[in-house]
Amino acid sequence: MKKVPLDLVYKMYKAKPGDIIDNTYVRMHGGWLLEGGVRPADSNKVFSFAPIYQFTLKDLSDGTYYYAAQTCHYQPGYNPNQPHDAYFLEPFVQSMDPFEIYTCEFKEMSVITVVATEDPPV
Repeated sequence: MKKVPLDLVYKMYKAKPGDIIDNTYVRMHGGWLLEGGVRPADSNKVFSFAPIYQFTLKDLSDGTYYYAAQTCHYQPGYNPNQPHDAYFLEPFVQSMDPFEIYTCEFKEMSVITVVATEDPPV
């Protein structure tokens, strides 16, 4: 674990993969995911979820890989044209400063998918 200023984490979040931030960190990949797995709906047929943004980065000073993640906070809002939309605050803007990032292992691999267009002979 390492603590870095929140404004630096925000710069890393906004950067594109391969960008170098403050001559120290390289932004790797990142994306959105949902917290949890399958959740049953409550008695009103409503379920809850928490969108999370997670990304990885590399510290050029020592070669260590880190990741940062934050759940987005729900922002009440209503658009009569889109009544089923949910609104969330941008990640890495309202949090503890300094922000904790955690060491991780970064591996890239290729995945090959083969789709059979005919049944194989038995």
